[in-house]
Amino acid sequence: MTPKTKLNLSKDELHRLYHQEKKTLKVIGDMYGVDRQTVKRLMNRLGLKIRPASGRGNYRMPKEKVHTIKGYVYVKNYPDDFFYPMVNINNLVAEHRLVMAQSLGRCLQGWEIVHHKNGIRDDNRLENLELCSSFGEHSLVHNKGYRDGYLRGLNDGRNKRIQQLMGEVVSLKEVIACGGGK
Repeated sequence: MTPKTKLNLSKDELHRLYHQEKKTLKVIGDMYGVDRQTVKRLMNRLGLKIRPASGRGNYRMPKEKVHTIKGYVYVKNYPDDFFYPMVNINNLVAEHRLVMAQSLGRCLQGWEIVHHKNGIRDDNRLENLELCSSFGEHSLVHNKGYRDGYLRGLNDGRNKRIQQLMGEVVSLKEVIACGGGK
């Protein structure tokens, strides 16, 4: 088995062996006297998807969603997807950028920035996202958003707590009216 051996398999035949009969890249390679990388290269060249790795102890198992340390969510994207041009080197695209692109019906340009209105980086609902056309515009939105968001959050939290306490007061009055819970 030398890596330079040419593998002549049709797309249909390779699809049948790999996807229908569920043979591994190594088994297919052994059948044709090539290594698994040669089979993988042919599959990539023919546009066939590689199955996700599975099994215990497989530290390289691909994930459909990845949460970063900074709080962003990235999702797996495949070559046959319309939004594939937006992926990074790991075939992942930031979920907030993907949601915005899907709503616009086009891929986003690299210079377009998607802003999270509430500042929560994994809240990727469309109503929480805003498209900015430059870094400058994004900075202005952030400054305004933090001012307004802080005050709105402060008031929302205060009002919510007041409603909660009023509910508790009503409950306690009912308990007292019924004889102190005896």
